[in-house]
Amino acid sequence: MTVLVWLLLAHVLADFYLQPKAWVDQREQGQAGGLWSALIKHTLVHALCTALALLAAMAMKQLSVAWPAVMAWAVIVCSHLLIDWLKSRFAPSTTAFLLDQLAHGLIIVAVWAWLTGFTPFVMAWSLGVLLQREMLVILIIYLLAGRPASFFTAMVLRRQAQALAEQSQSQGLVEAGRLIGYVERWLIVSFVLSGQFIGIGFLLAAKSIFRFGDLSQAHERRLTEYMLLGTLVSFATAIALGGLAMYLTG
Repeated sequence: MTVLVWLLLAHVLADFYLQPKAWVDQREQGQAGGLWSALIKHTLVHALCTALALLAAMAMKQLSVAWPAVMAWAVIVCSHLLIDWLKSRFAPSTTAFLLDQLAHGLIIVAVWAWLTGFTPFVMAWSLGVLLQREMLVILIIYLLAGRPASFFTAMVLRRQAQALAEQSQSQGLVEAGRLIGYVERWLIVSFVLSGQFIGIGFLLAAKSIFRFGDLSQAHERRLTEYMLLGTLVSFATAIALGGLAMYLTG
């Protein structure tokens, strides 16, 4: 299982935290030169992260240095390039984003299963390694609650955001709003993991109080619905991630 966790960690880091927005914009614009330039650079980052993940698994004696590991690396990297190229041929949407991530995840799971031969003996049953695996799982969950969850929320609200963009008179601090979303979801995941669900209600109430002034000044029903939907999507995503972390580490 540790091998799978390392591979998933590499994917999350390369796909969300080590991919500049400029590369994403180039891919979405669909221009041949910019598209392939962004795809190749992104794939190289994935190749490096995947190689480091496999090396980490080897260092933990979860894998042996052999051709299967090299073949697994090649399959993950080449399939990632192919999947991202296919995704670039479609308009950006929540469905395309989810299918893209599902395809990457299935490839990683399939490669892991092939590497380990489907035997239970490859799983880390010792207490020390098990704790390391749980720590990696929790780390991945917190990473997912950051930029990936922010990107997912933005994809869900893409149409509403475009409709409001022309009418908006105050853009606010975009980066500050993004960081607030990160901290908000990290707190929720922490509340779920610690069983302090009342903290989620307190956080929601506090955010509603701070937002009330903005909404009362806006006098705009569409903006109110947009903010409410964004909050609910962000909270639901964080709660789901917290529940997933509890399930995987329980």
